[in-house]
Amino acid sequence: MLEQALFKRDGKFDLQSGPCYAYLENPSVELSGGRIRLRAHLSSRVGVEFDQDCVGIGLASWTVVSGAPVVRDGSVCIEDLQIDQIDTPRRWD
Repeated sequence: MLEQALFKRDGKFDLQSGPCYAYLENPSVELSGGRIRLRAHLSSRVGVEFDQDCVGIGLASWTVVSGAPVVRDGSVCIEDLQIDQIDTPRRWD
């Protein structure tokens, strides 16, 4: 359900869009220790926008984020978000 709600753009979840971008893809979700854990591949082009392009570097890595599910006003929300793991990023120019 979480994957369907967030990863709507061809299986991707945009963290930032435009010439400099970051998105998550290939998610897997599990419940562990009372937290929802999301493992996904992070792809990004990080830098400064210049003349409709991004001057910077590309980075990619696997990451795990987690949060505590809570019910609020009849909806399930996630609080206490944290980054649990980031694998060594692969860089490309």
